[in-house]
Amino acid sequence: MNLIDYSFISLLVSIVLLVLIGFNSKPMKSDLIPWLLSLIATLTSSTLLTIIALTYKEPYIETSTLQTWYKIDAIQVSLTYYIDPWSISLAMLSSWLTVLIVVFSKFYMKQDEHIVRYYFFVTTFLFGMIFLVLTDSLLLVFLGWELVGLCSWGLIGHYFYKPGNEGKKAKLSGQKALVTTGFADLGFIIGLYYLILNSSGLSIQHLLSTNLTTPIALAFFLAAIGKSAQFPLHIWISSTDSRDLDAMQGPTTVSALIHAATMVNAGIYLTTRLIQFGVPHEVKLVILYTGVITVLYAGISALGTNDIKRVLAYSTISQLGYMISVLGSSSIAEFSSLWHLINHAMFKALLFLNAGTLIHLTHNRNMRKMQGVLRSSKF
Repeated sequence: MNLIDYSFISLLVSIVLLVLIGFNSKPMKSDLIPWLLSLIATLTSSTLLTIIALTYKEPYIETSTLQTWYKIDAIQVSLTYYIDPWSISLAMLSSWLTVLIVVFSKFYMKQDEHIVRYYFFVTTFLFGMIFLVLTDSLLLVFLGWELVGLCSWGLIGHYFYKPGNEGKKAKLSGQKALVTTGFADLGFIIGLYYLILNSSGLSIQHLLSTNLTTPIALAFFLAAIGKSAQFPLHIWISSTDSRDLDAMQGPTTVSALIHAATMVNAGIYLTTRLIQFGVPHEVKLVILYTGVITVLYAGISALGTNDIKRVLAYSTISQLGYMISVLGSSSIAEFSSLWHLINHAMFKALLFLNAGTLIHLTHNRNMRKMQGVLRSSKF
């Protein structure tokens, strides 16, 4: 087995052990065991991916010990990994940020009633994300794509057990995220269908030497719009919904995970692959205008809210819009977008974790009620 296989195995072992503990069991007296399982797994995976990155020289295919799963004519699905600057950078970014978020969670999620469930979804989230960016087959990319969507549902709705309206809003918010991104994922399915129909092959390495037609490229981009919360499918992550249903209902550590390490970056990854595959000029214009409209809409929307988490969420939407618009317009789009994605992931994770601290200190999310908190005795 290779290092990537061992990276996935470390996460899978943790996931299985957390399931055996029982993530729907009664509250545990201590969160030490589930926390250690998640921390050791994510840290091991991150270290192995770092070793791969340090020895990286040029794009290459890494074959897993599992060979071809499915083959009909030119369509072949096998567990192979395509390693290039984009895939290994996103895998490392996601894994190390998840490690830091798990460390922070030890204190932030202390005495949570469903802590095993929380660490189960966090660890599975990372597994799905690095599987998504490292695998060479678009069909397997789709499996990772759906896995991170499922984990986002579980984490956004984590406070489902709270009494009254708060628990109800958490459940509905998770469902809203799942349905909204699931609708966009129909584009991914349509794109895969036409690639298979045309016997174009599903290997990323193979598609890099082809040009996608306009309908196929637009279908895949619809999926990217959903995951990266671009207008008009941004509503799952932050919206002006009077019912207050969006991703901000989850714990702040979950917001940091979704906004910085996993979910939204998947859409940027897929859009970058589309540009690398080659798309018609008309599709690039759609990508450009989608990003520009999203930047303007999210920036203006942020001016109308006092909720600190929602302001940061609109910031994420607008920053992703910048990345999308660059991918649709610039000849150096890949490097520029990756550079900003890495910068954004780091500062947005820190912003959300600090916002969580302020929320714990003030017991509210309204920025107008946080005046003087840093000078208060509580701090």
